[in-house]
Amino acid sequence: MASTFSRLKIELIGTGEQAGTWGLTTNNNLGSSSTYRGLEQAIVGMATLETADFTSNSYTLPYTDSNDAQDFRCLVLDITATLSAAGTVNVPAIQKPYIVMNNSVGGYAVTVKVTGQTGVSVPNGAKVMLYNNGTDVGAAVTYLTTLTLGSPLAVGSGGTGISSGTSGGVPYFSGTSTIASSGALAANALVVGGGAGSAPSTVTTGANVITALGVNVGSAGAVVVNGGALGTPSSGTLTNATGLPLSTGVTGTLSATNGGTAQSTYTTGDILYASATNTLSKLPVGTTGQVLTISAGVPAWGASSGGISTGKSIAMAMIFGF
Repeated sequence: MASTFSRLKIELIGTGEQAGTWGLTTNNNLGSSSTYRGLEQAIVGMATLETADFTSNSYTLPYTDSNDAQDFRCLVLDITATLSAAGTVNVPAIQKPYIVMNNSVGGYAVTVKVTGQTGVSVPNGAKVMLYNNGTDVGAAVTYLTTLTLGSPLAVGSGGTGISSGTSGGVPYFSGTSTIASSGALAANALVVGGGAGSAPSTVTTGANVITALGVNVGSAGAVVVNGGALGTPSSGTLTNATGLPLSTGVTGTLSATNGGTAQSTYTTGDILYASATNTLSKLPVGTTGQVLTISAGVPAWGASSGGISTGKSIAMAMIFGF
């Protein structure tokens, strides 16, 4: 019976075969003093995948019936090839773990997969643990109960890159891909930016507060500042104010329905009167000798009449008896 081969291409000697030479075959299955092969290669072997192995940035690992050294069998795949685009490494459809190191030149990711499947994309410069389940390659580790890093997790990997900071400070980007800790920020103060590459700080009083708010005192949108002027609000209702100067602090004319007169100027002798419901008007001063009368339901100036003189005579006669 002829030899057969396992999924790892370990030679399985047929019954009664290789008399006198089976020991050599067995040694090659286990390993060899001259080169890693067989089981030894599968357990501790590393294959270097070089530029010459790739065609159009792709390499399919050979998979043949032989217990000679084969790249597919190695535990570690070290990709050192120079690539001109994203690369691909196709592995056989057998259950097997892999540690993949993408040390390729060119900065491209390399996808490790079974031919026709999706696989896992290994970023350039990364080292990952993968497992081939016989159908496709996936991540070998997706959950850890605990993890201790030898150095701070880099910003590019979602970390901060720092292991300590200032108490009371905040982390900030000191560069496009670096984070640092600011100094301690004052309690109950306004935090202001320091500009590109500089730490934020705090201000409490003075012009720096106004600068930080970005609105000059007294201008539209300004806030109330102690000792300063109240800006012009764009909306809102004033329900209480103290220290409001009526001569310089009010614009417009207060309407009659709000307790005002709706008038902003007067001439000497003018008289206010209600010309309609909730409406005040001015009656200019009349001329000497005119009297106040009613015309069309509102006050008006008119000439004096005889009725007034007659009344005056009757009154004097009653008083003085003539």
